[in-house]
Amino acid sequence: MNTKQLYTRSSALIVTLMALISIMIACNKEFHNPYDRDCPADIWTPSALQTELTEDGVLLSWQMSETHFDGYNLEMNLDDGWEKVNKNLLPYTQTSFKHEISEPGQIISYRLSSVADQNTSNYAETQIELPAIAPTVLTSSVTSITFESAVFSGQIISDGGANIKNAGFCYSVTDNPDMNDQVVSASLNGKYFSCQVESLTPATTYFVRAFATNNEGTTFGSQLSFSTSTEPPLVITNCPTNIESSSVVLEGEVLSAGGGTSLTEQGFCIGTEQEPDIQNSSPQTVATGVGNFSFQLNALDYGQTYYVRAYAINDLGTVGYGEEQRFTTKITQTIWDNLSLPIPKYSGDTPPVLDGAYLAMPYVLGYSYYPDDNYFDHDSVLYRKIGFEKDPNCNTTYNFYNQDLDSKGTEIGECWVDKDLYVFGSGNNFTGYATTSYTNDDGIFWKWAVIISGTITTNGIEDYYYGFYALDKVPDLPNDGYIDKDSYRIFKDGD
Repeated sequence: MNTKQLYTRSSALIVTLMALISIMIACNKEFHNPYDRDCPADIWTPSALQTELTEDGVLLSWQMSETHFDGYNLEMNLDDGWEKVNKNLLPYTQTSFKHEISEPGQIISYRLSSVADQNTSNYAETQIELPAIAPTVLTSSVTSITFESAVFSGQIISDGGANIKNAGFCYSVTDNPDMNDQVVSASLNGKYFSCQVESLTPATTYFVRAFATNNEGTTFGSQLSFSTSTEPPLVITNCPTNIESSSVVLEGEVLSAGGGTSLTEQGFCIGTEQEPDIQNSSPQTVATGVGNFSFQLNALDYGQTYYVRAYAINDLGTVGYGEEQRFTTKITQTIWDNLSLPIPKYSGDTPPVLDGAYLAMPYVLGYSYYPDDNYFDHDSVLYRKIGFEKDPNCNTTYNFYNQDLDSKGTEIGECWVDKDLYVFGSGNNFTGYATTSYTNDDGIFWKWAVIISGTITTNGIEDYYYGFYALDKVPDLPNDGYIDKDSYRIFKDGD
């Protein structure tokens, strides 16, 4: 081979090598591999991510030229952190996605990325604000239905993305009540609301719907119906009289048969718990009829507080109750005699009114079960403030308060409260009694009887006495610093 031929072949080889190098460089620029961790993320990032509102959510669309990857990961943020919209990757061939979501009034941020094995592209991001809508409300229930009232309850299911301006109920005797019918507003307690509706017509069917209003409008809950009962008999429970240690005379009055034409039963419900009725007590029946009626009840426990309500049932089966009264039976005659022996004892059914506060000074120990009682072997307790709070339903029953005071008028110890103090007497003279139970901080249980007596004057109470008798004590330990069972003290106004 001569020199010319060798040069020609060398030149051709160089040209071929240069061509191959050019092709390799061109291929490398055109075909980046997303599965290669060195592949730039921005080259295979989705572009032109857009959102569009639909009837039931948001339509997202985007563009993508690369096809050599696994798929897309779509995430959303409602200002509480990013979360995946799709559980699995969206197909790499997909360029749109319909996101069904109902978050009215909220701004939703979206971000979309491409995924190739462990590699992820950059994010394409956008956001959209969903418009507020009218709220969604539930008519929950109608309860506590009487002949003239009921309690409506509702719930805000969604505020529609705007503040609730008003919520309540529409009701009527016709279907589908709206804001043109009877309307009551209610205060929201979180998402719940309720109200009691009065002045309904007895024996009538009503329809009710909850409503809620925001800036976008007013919506209604589903309709509920209810029927008021017939009007019950109108009954009064009067103050019990002739209260003894084991008996009492109950007093009541029927003013009308209500929605019925006649009465089928009437009497008294009595028990040691409040609000006795014909289901939870043993009613004491009397002859029926409009007007006053009474019943003497025997075999009661001494020193016990009882609650009583007069009742009547009309021919439609509707029950009417009077207001509740309470009374406390007297203590036994033996205890009464022990306490009242040195205490003036007044009788009669017309005692003076005792409402108010009085001061006993000096306050001294008059009589005691203990021969050498040292209750006042100290100088701190000099006065006692006593107060009476009359039962609004009964002129002879009071709450009775006792508070020790020092010489400066500073309160000492606890304020003792004796509920259901029953007072009798006449003119300005009175005697009262009560029984009370109490467990102190040392775990000692007491039940005691109290007798008080005095005369009301323009200067306050004169000849005031206060007797205290321990009916029970558990545990009844001697010399424990507390008054023993079956023992007593009697205090009086020293001047």
